[in-house]
Amino acid sequence: MLWNSSSNIFNMLELLFDCENDTNVHQNGPRDFSKIVSPPRPRPGHSLCGVQNQGSTCYLSSLIQTLLFTPELRDSLFDLDDKDMGLMKNNSNNKERKIPIQLRKLFAEMLMSDQESVSTTDLTDSFGWNQSEEREQHDVQELNRILFSAIEESLAGTKDHELIRKLYHGNLVNRITCLSCGFVSERKEDFLDLPVIVAGNTDLINGLVNSYVAMETMDGHNQYWCDCCNKLVNADKDAKLTSLPPILTFSLLRFNFDYQQMERFKEIGKFAFPVSLDMSNFCYQNTCTSTEQLEYELFSVIIHRGSCHGGHYYAYIKDIDHLGKWTPPEEEPIQIMMDPETGQVDTIEYDNPIELLQAVLSQGDPDGMAVDKLCGLLVKQTGVSWNKRFKKQYGSIHKFLAKYDDKFRFDSKENWVKLKQYSDSGCSSITKDRGDTNCHSQSSTMAVNESQSQTDRDSGDWCSGKVNAIAIGQSEQVSSRHQSSAQWFEFNDSNVRSIHESQIEKMFSGKESAYMLFYRQKSLTRPLEAKGDPSYNVPPALAEVMGKLNKELQKQRELYEEQLNSITIQLHLGTNYQYSEGALKPRPESVYFLELTIDRRKTLEDLRIIVLEVAGEFVMVPMVLHMSKEFPAGLHLYHMIPEDNTMTIKDAGIVNGSILFLWNGQRIDNETIPIGADKEPILLSLTINDRTIYWAFSKDTTLGELKVMISDIFNIDVQLHKFFRHGEKESTSFDLCNDSSSLPELALKNGDGILIQQRQELKGDCNTSGSLKETMVVSVEDRTNQIQQQLMEVEIQADKDMLVEELKKMGLEKGYNDAASECRLCLNNGNILHDDLTLKDAGIMPHSAIIIQKGVAPVGKQIVISYSLLDKDLKESTEKQEVVLDQTETIQSCLECMVKQTGLKGSRYYLKSSTWCGEPGSDLTEVDKTLADCQIKHQDFLFLVEGSITPKGFIKFNLWMDSSQLEGKSGVISWITSSIQGLWNGKSTLGQKNDVNLTKIGNIEISKMATTDELKQMIISSHQVTELLVPSFKHIRLRCLEKGCLTFAVKGNKPVQQTKLLTATDIFIQILPEEDSLNADHIILNVQLRQVHSKSYQPPVEVLWEAGHRAALSSLRSVIADHMTIPVDRLIMAKHFPDKFDWLVLRDAKKSNAKSNNGKKSKGSVVANLRQAPYSIKDGDTLGVKDSADDVDNQDNFMTSQDKAGLQQELDNKKAKRDKHCSDKKKDKRKEVGLKIIVDNFP
Repeated sequence: MLWNSSSNIFNMLELLFDCENDTNVHQNGPRDFSKIVSPPRPRPGHSLCGVQNQGSTCYLSSLIQTLLFTPELRDSLFDLDDKDMGLMKNNSNNKERKIPIQLRKLFAEMLMSDQESVSTTDLTDSFGWNQSEEREQHDVQELNRILFSAIEESLAGTKDHELIRKLYHGNLVNRITCLSCGFVSERKEDFLDLPVIVAGNTDLINGLVNSYVAMETMDGHNQYWCDCCNKLVNADKDAKLTSLPPILTFSLLRFNFDYQQMERFKEIGKFAFPVSLDMSNFCYQNTCTSTEQLEYELFSVIIHRGSCHGGHYYAYIKDIDHLGKWTPPEEEPIQIMMDPETGQVDTIEYDNPIELLQAVLSQGDPDGMAVDKLCGLLVKQTGVSWNKRFKKQYGSIHKFLAKYDDKFRFDSKENWVKLKQYSDSGCSSITKDRGDTNCHSQSSTMAVNESQSQTDRDSGDWCSGKVNAIAIGQSEQVSSRHQSSAQWFEFNDSNVRSIHESQIEKMFSGKESAYMLFYRQKSLTRPLEAKGDPSYNVPPALAEVMGKLNKELQKQRELYEEQLNSITIQLHLGTNYQYSEGALKPRPESVYFLELTIDRRKTLEDLRIIVLEVAGEFVMVPMVLHMSKEFPAGLHLYHMIPEDNTMTIKDAGIVNGSILFLWNGQRIDNETIPIGADKEPILLSLTINDRTIYWAFSKDTTLGELKVMISDIFNIDVQLHKFFRHGEKESTSFDLCNDSSSLPELALKNGDGILIQQRQELKGDCNTSGSLKETMVVSVEDRTNQIQQQLMEVEIQADKDMLVEELKKMGLEKGYNDAASECRLCLNNGNILHDDLTLKDAGIMPHSAIIIQKGVAPVGKQIVISYSLLDKDLKESTEKQEVVLDQTETIQSCLECMVKQTGLKGSRYYLKSSTWCGEPGSDLTEVDKTLADCQIKHQDFLFLVEGSITPKGFIKFNLWMDSSQLEGKSGVISWITSSIQGLWNGKSTLGQKNDVNLTKIGNIEISKMATTDELKQMIISSHQVTELLVPSFKHIRLRCLEKGCLTFAVKGNKPVQQTKLLTATDIFIQILPEEDSLNADHIILNVQLRQVHSKSYQPPVEVLWEAGHRAALSSLRSVIADHMTIPVDRLIMAKHFPDKFDWLVLRDAKKSNAKSNNGKKSKGSVVANLRQAPYSIKDGDTLGVKDSADDVDNQDNFMTSQDKAGLQQELDNKKAKRDKHCSDKKKDKRKEVGLKIIVDNFP
């Protein structure tokens, strides 16, 4: 890294430019600790060991922990004979029984090794698993059976081959009793675990009763073949337990199958289970052992969180042998691994949620993180979730962050949190004291008791005897209160924590619920020497291996700490430096720095001794060390290293990559060296008369001082020269800047340039703002001559301050076209330019493509508006045109201008805006407002519409009629004919067939305050209806038209705005032979008579029903029966729901036995209101009717072939949607892979 000449400046700029604004004096930044292999973390305060997850092996971890804390199994595995296991060196003929060997080795490691968690890799390798199998999710109940089977097979031929059978196997008998002859058929079975159905059972006792007490009757299609009776008979079936094992296991069948959805699901209903269990009620004829051996206590619960397609397993386990140190969960400190930057390998404990969140945030991005990510990191680093540990006491994490706004900057809208000022000096570290830890908690009462535990660890006997781990605060008193009875712990992969026994009740139900239960006979006792001793019964050979392992772990941690605290610094030699061009630079071809590697826990005295040894003759007297940093200009000095030789290197602020400058602290080459952050050098390029040099200036240099210094450098008169900031696009004069401004205030930074010119050279070359004129080349294309086949394109040298009009003239002159008044400029994207704008304001950049086109050029506030003409049906009838108007013009003047320019006559036109996709938008009704007020901008597009605009306060309707009435012009004669025919048939003419051919006859405008009678009067006065000779407005009925069907009718005389009629509503005009007398109580129905044999309907007939406010079924039945000439007692009616392809039969109200408010039974029947659900009868509904005598067998069947086809189509659509949903879900499901353990063949 030799400094040769100033030509290397650009290389330095490229290397160091990203550090330019960094005030950190450590040249290389934070050290990368990821390359240093970290040793396993030591055990936390509870002294228990977790199990590492190999990818998706949480099911294995939870089961292994359960087996470890089953003392009888653990002791039995440790008692296995080494000879039988194939471990004896002189017995080469006996194969190793890998699975039990690896299992007890794992148990010993979990008990005795000083590790936070252990790996199960060796065990899974003995299973014959590969990496892919370790990443597959499996069922823990399946693993329990397969693992025990593998252990049994592995122990075949040894004296301990019945180890699993003695501890876990039981027997039951299945009985079938013939109810005819009393013969009993029995079949005995062996069980490893008892499956219990969760669905339909509230608790474990209920499930056991249903499985092993209750009788199942076999009858009907499920009859039993009795060999004695020699026929199918009714029988009772039950199952009874005949013997129970010491360790009783229950598998809860929470996974079920939905045959409708054709998929599995998880039962999340409540299923309780007791801590103490008496099995005497479930044994057969007292065949089980003594009563004491039928009493069990719960000691392990394996929990499943998630769905049947995936999830996570963990376990609640009772520490029977008191191997762990239990602390109440609310008092248990939370630990986070210390930052490697501190040089320590242990954990920091927090019992304050503020400090805990601060610690987690401090290790993340300085700009903060999402709250969800914070919660995830909290669980990942501590194994504790906020909701489980702190929510009950402090509330939700969002409220907590918002409350302590002096500690956290929380944005509730973005769900983002950022840390304010934070220092970790208030934390308590659980470390093995190395002499560099002076960090103790101010709020915590936790202290470190290292005397015994440290001695044990150093000797490798971490577990030799009772557990003497970390004593925390008043934990001795806490422990004494809880050591009398075994306590519960949560084992979640690598994380272990204390829990209360009451926590188990929360696992009765939900997506996170109990999945396997392990009970242990209460009569089983443990020897006193096993209490609290993890090394109890561990084979000496394994104990020796664990002792060596702990010593190796201790060495790894010491080596790791040495690596963490080993830093590399650069020692720059002042004797080989010179001060030139405003900065410290190494002398050419000299060795100007040395690299030192040192432990930062050492003192400054140690550092100075090393410097004297390695620097030798380069040491100046007095010897002074300064922190320094390299800049593009050269080296810069900051504070001096303290003279206190007892201070550690770390406390002095020296870190990996620090640069120390060795000199006498006075001068270099008789030059005073600037020191401090305010004197940092800024490297500038100075250009004068095409000559450029580079020079460094202190950051606190003012503009006035800079000018004088530059004048001295070039030996020029400062008064006769002008100074510019030399940028890439333009150069700006410093004349308007304050001479007292510093370089940062002038926004000058490394690499910026200063241009110096004599003032007489500037005449005519500067604009009024003092900036040098900048020219650019633009491309101009003339498209005004459409006859010319090849378009002419020229390049023009233009100034940014030139007007668009001047550029247009230059382009026309070069293109030999002088029609400047008939053309304009536009950009390649179509933006039309104003003639009075400068090229800079118009957005023209160097090498922009400019087009000259025909058209009027706008100036000032003028805008170009394009438009096209729409006819009455809103279809474009002319090509697009444009007008140029001032934005202060009104909408009315714009309309008049467009009408005039288009050559239209008359005043029945109005304007519409356009949508983003170019379609007609809203009407521009406020014609007196200006274009600017209506948000009409330059190059907007409008529509000129034929017709009149609807005034404010008015409403416009579309009018429709039956085409047959219009063509026949029936008038009064048709009414007379209809009336006579109605009298002849004995029916009202209101019952004519509702079969119309719709024809639009126009539209009408009316005030919203006008009445419906006034609306009718306007309709019959229109020229389309006048020809029909309607006597009065009372002879027409107005009905709303929706999707081609007639719906509600206008009833009574009320203001239009109080009806359901809205703007652009389609209104059907129905001409009546008599005056319309509709009121709010009337409902117009379409009634169709069902043709039973063809399963179809006659055309609909319109029936008017005066429903009243009660809308009773009896009233409707009477009207329909009279109208359709069907006896009332034989009339069956049903409402059609066309959207559902279904019919709902209208039934008589049933008698009500309900009590009234005073407690007495109400008399009579409840009268159903047909206006309400489920019928909701209204205008335009279709009713199907039939005579019950014509259809005796299917009186409620009103379906047609069209309905059936519609229903089938709907079912097909639902099935297709369901199949797609299922296929999408299957894509997300993880493929299920069978679980297997490979076992060698043993005799």
